[in-house]
Amino acid sequence: NWDYCYDPCIPQEHASSVLTAINSSDGAASPSIRDISITGPCGGALRGASISDKERGGCWRHVHPETGNVYDFSYWVSAHEGIARAEQRYNPVAAPAREGKAYMTFPDNICTYSRTDMRCWSDYKRYFQFVGLLDETLAFSALPLPLQTAGVAPAGAVGTRRAEGFEACGSPGETANDPRLPHSYGVRMQLRGEDTLFLHRPISDRENSRAMVHNNVAVYAPDQLRQRAAWALSQVLVVGADNDDDTERWLAYYDIFVRHAFGSFRDVLREVSYSPIMGDWLTYEGVRSRALSGKFPDENYAREIMQLFTIGLWQLQPDGTRELDGDGKPIRTYDDHDIVTFARAWTGFHRVAPRANIAQEERGNNNKNSIDPMRIEPDDRDFLPKIDLYDGFIGDGYPLCTDLPPRSFRR
Repeated sequence: NWDYCYDPCIPQEHASSVLTAINSSDGAASPSIRDISITGPCGGALRGASISDKERGGCWRHVHPETGNVYDFSYWVSAHEGIARAEQRYNPVAAPAREGKAYMTFPDNICTYSRTDMRCWSDYKRYFQFVGLLDETLAFSALPLPLQTAGVAPAGAVGTRRAEGFEACGSPGETANDPRLPHSYGVRMQLRGEDTLFLHRPISDRENSRAMVHNNVAVYAPDQLRQRAAWALSQVLVVGADNDDDTERWLAYYDIFVRHAFGSFRDVLREVSYSPIMGDWLTYEGVRSRALSGKFPDENYAREIMQLFTIGLWQLQPDGTRELDGDGKPIRTYDDHDIVTFARAWTGFHRVAPRANIAQEERGNNNKNSIDPMRIEPDDRDFLPKIDLYDGFIGDGYPLCTDLPPRSFRR
């Protein structure tokens, strides 16, 4: 990364190649930050160097790759351990924002390490949403969804929520809370010693909440065959559950299998693919097309949906044995090229905005909606054709949009 500085500086060796690369990137989003790749003999010699730019009347300075990156730090406002050591009346992480600043200097009592130690940043970077570059101009719609709020929007651009409430679409099968029901579970399954199993013990236990809700349903539900089919599906389309106290998001994911236990596997795959739980677990949530991001889309879900969730690694005979080619070797169902092109199909998936009537998650994630299905952001979507496994294209056989009658989407 190179940032633009106004202080006089001394021309460095290889300045010509650096300036050429910088000037050729003038279409970059930020006027003061350039991310360039330089080949040649300079190598690490440019670390910390400054290059004069006579045309601009200043210079370009080689800086750390994170310089100028803007992140959403909402997570740290409630979750960083340094806050517990600060005075209760003063939140040192939130203070810069309340003072109108867009930056924070690490005080010694905020970071576990020395405030100049990069571990202060690297240990937590994964929790922060990248927003853009310093001095970059972004459309409100291009902001990460958790930031598309009335507080962030330009004045008058977003309506305020009425005090008497608002309407939200919700998720499939969602119902309102019933305050008449007790805040406890009818069954708690717990092993004490080696072989003692306790049942029918009403208790409120957040730590084991997910398992206890499932156990109550599994024991008491009248549709036992549906529950067994749902359990079997959940063992195929798996996600990793964090060791946290959150409950609703995991139950909402499991309900996909309950709803479609006797239905179409295609419907199961569709709902699973739009689930923010799966999008986070297999890392395709928020992935943008190569045209926008400059890198190939994440291939994780493109691989796993074939290898683990559907067709597997090898073509099979009706009796389950492997299909063989003319040389007697097993035939693969897909190759690396298929993964690369299929990864483009999983671009543009984003969570929808937070809303009421859903549980707030722990550890600073309360700005995320992990319940409702994700939506596709057209601007982040790879719009080029995707080749299927049979040398055709995904969507072959469907009519072109131009051939459809007006407003056909409403039928």
